[in-house]
Amino acid sequence: MSKIYQLFAAAFLLSSSVLTAQNIVSTTAQPQTHLLEGITGVNCYYCAEELVEIRSLEPNYRFVYSQLHTSAFAQPQNGQLDFRNATADALGSLAAYNQLPAAMINRKNMGNLAQSAGSLALSLGNWEAALSQLDTVTAVVNLGLAADLDLSSRELNIVAESYYTADSPRDTNYLQLYILQDSVLSSQAGAADLDPSNLNAAGEYWQRNVLRMELPLLTLSQTSASSFRADSFQLNLPDSFQGVALDFSQVRILGVLTESEQGAALNAAQIRPSFSSPDPLSTEIVMGQWAESFASLCGTTTSYELEIENLGSTPIDSLEISYDLNLGQNSGSQQLYFQPSLAPGYSQRVVVADIPDFLQANNNIELSISQINGQANPNVDYVNDVISQAPTFQSDSAQGQLRIVFDNYPEDVSWSLRDLSIDSLILYGDSIDAATVSVEQNFEAVSGHCYEFMIQDAFGDGICCGYGLGYSTLEIGGLTIDSSGSFGAQGGLRFRWQMGPTAVEQLLTLEGKIYPNPSAGFLQLELNSQEAGPAQLEVYNVLGQKARPSQSVDLFGGNQILPLELSDLPNGSYQLVLRTANAQFSKMLLIQQP
Repeated sequence: MSKIYQLFAAAFLLSSSVLTAQNIVSTTAQPQTHLLEGITGVNCYYCAEELVEIRSLEPNYRFVYSQLHTSAFAQPQNGQLDFRNATADALGSLAAYNQLPAAMINRKNMGNLAQSAGSLALSLGNWEAALSQLDTVTAVVNLGLAADLDLSSRELNIVAESYYTADSPRDTNYLQLYILQDSVLSSQAGAADLDPSNLNAAGEYWQRNVLRMELPLLTLSQTSASSFRADSFQLNLPDSFQGVALDFSQVRILGVLTESEQGAALNAAQIRPSFSSPDPLSTEIVMGQWAESFASLCGTTTSYELEIENLGSTPIDSLEISYDLNLGQNSGSQQLYFQPSLAPGYSQRVVVADIPDFLQANNNIELSISQINGQANPNVDYVNDVISQAPTFQSDSAQGQLRIVFDNYPEDVSWSLRDLSIDSLILYGDSIDAATVSVEQNFEAVSGHCYEFMIQDAFGDGICCGYGLGYSTLEIGGLTIDSSGSFGAQGGLRFRWQMGPTAVEQLLTLEGKIYPNPSAGFLQLELNSQEAGPAQLEVYNVLGQKARPSQSVDLFGGNQILPLELSDLPNGSYQLVLRTANAQFSKMLLIQQP
């Protein structure tokens, strides 16, 4: 007997079938592997204690775990990554928690250890007691998993085997598989205080085993001792979940055997897939960003950071990165080396350092991987980006002042003002007393120098307006350089200052609109350009990758309408960018074809 399940969605195709051969699962009675499902959110301060507790429990107890990002605390704010999904919400509802941090263990009612009568949720302080109670349980059914991921096609093949060493308490059981995303860098409230060892050098937090998607529920109708079943699954993994890029090395498969559809877990298993690829040498640029605090520069040299993924079957020892600046104004390449080698399926961030000749007010760069291990890259992809010269402010006095009025949580706020011309820290503040209402700091600016002002909020919501009406204002000679309160996790800017009659440098602007938007692919760009000349039209997907070849257009000064045909693009969101030597127009575009 066999069953075939097919689920069609925007990102993947899934099928499942029953097999008969046994080669993964053990037929010997074994202790149960318990399931811990932590309930968390990026804006839940004390949820940062969850991974601390899990790490302390792992050496002593037999369990696997996932993290369910649900509740209002999981709502992303100000550019935070989104880890939410309907499956996590449903499991959170099943838990019936009343405070965080919390977890379900085996989706089992643990009596007086639960947060409330009838709840499956346990407060963090009771996790160990629950695992201790369950630690001697022998599983009535064993579960074995194996998986292979094709790096070229993103096809994931999973085999799940179950073997009953004793009769199940129910005639019908259920098998549920989940895809987890492990080791994702993001913000996390409370991490700096409660789990600093889980932060990278940049202060980003490692989210672990984030539940991302579920596979169709399978019914196991033969649950007596010696019953065996094997199921295979095939699905194409998406490039990202909720806009968060999926690195192959992050993929984990969680399997859970339960008494009933929403019943207690009888056993659990978790694995990472093996990798295969038909291509010996293959790469992908997953992400690109400026190796700067802000996308602006003082001077003519800067660096660019790329995240490179190895999609081939061969470890990568070296890459040649080629770049083209401002449509051929400057081209070059750099050789980068990996030590140790970059293994298949893994990604690593690299820096193309000290790229010269950023001479324009707005600078466009295109980067690509031209060689892998000294051989020509057979599948070149590109990343494009733009960076502007820092604005110049001019005022008739060098006396500067920074004023910060805090919200209700001044202890979350830190700031700095650096003179980049001499690499000197001018102003600084951190660990502010909770009773502090405001601060003022004075300094003297130096004409012709470049500065970087940065203000950060550990909670990620700025200092206005959710928990008070705070703001910051930076002035030199009475001229406002920066003023904001709703800056999310980080605000500020880079700027130049010079002595003279109070003024601000004005750059040329491109004003316009796209219509219709959404579009089936045939649209018009209405533009008002302050200058005539050549321009470059580019379209990027949500990962920042170029979605189609660049297109050259000629602009004339004043109002004009450019007809555009983008019907070759699949449905989705894109960024349309039109660049000239001195200006840029950018607009989000939604393609919706019937």
